Amino acid sequence: MIIKRMRVLILGGGGFIGTAVVARLQREKGLALHVLERPEVAPDPAIDSTELEWFSGNFSRPDDLRRSHEGVDVVIHLASTPPEFL
Repeated sequence: MIIKRMRVLILGGGGFIGTAVVARLQREKGLALHVLERPEVAPDPAIDSTELEWFSGNFSRPDDLRRSHEGVDVVIHLASTPPEFL
């Protein structure tokens, strides 16, 4: 029997709340984690970035969303619009 890992995309997974969510989800079994974060944001040292797929991009760009959403089962949206874009 083949058991598929649930693929979870966290938009904004490099922010304050996103880092906590990613760290918590990394303790769960059977999840493949993907994070979409702005290019200037690096993975927080508190999370094990070898255990997730990090996409550098912007959630407001359709191509970045398509690339990061490929094969994903669940999306957790924690991204915000930085003040410089308002």
